[in-house]
Amino acid sequence: MTILQALVLGLIQGITEFLPVSSSGHLILIPEIFGWELQSLSFDAVIHLATLFAIIVALKEDFIRIIKAMVSCVSGRETISEENIKWSRLGVMILVATIPVLVIALIFKDYIEEFYLKFTDKMLSNEDLDEKIDFMNIDDKKIITELKAQGVKGEDSLLV
Repeated sequence: MTILQALVLGLIQGITEFLPVSSSGHLILIPEIFGWELQSLSFDAVIHLATLFAIIVALKEDFIRIIKAMVSCVSGRETISEENIKWSRLGVMILVATIPVLVIALIFKDYIEEFYLKFTDKMLSNEDLDEKIDFMNIDDKKIITELKAQGVKGEDSLLV
């Protein structure tokens, strides 16, 4: 991958992350359109982390306001302003919106891990790889074949 390709993919990721489309899909579509070799999964993971980091940096002041307002409202040490109520309410809404995901993850954690391990073990087993991944696109097949050649097992993929 060239620096130009990385810059283009980074720019596309940054633009499409906030649109109601798949930014990950664009990371596959753009190399296909330009005839580039598909980038590694590591690159995709790093570019998503970079997006998260950029959001945190861009909204740092808002995150700080939310935390300060929530602490102020909970501590009761000072008079609560309308501004603090507004930011505190936003913080509470973020926390409340996170709860269903956490509950589902905790309830189904073992099932999800078991299913994931079984699925990836089957995908990475030595038996008829082509038959097992006919439903996948060519890029997925390349990745699975590459992982298989490197001796990666299903439980290893959880570490990624």
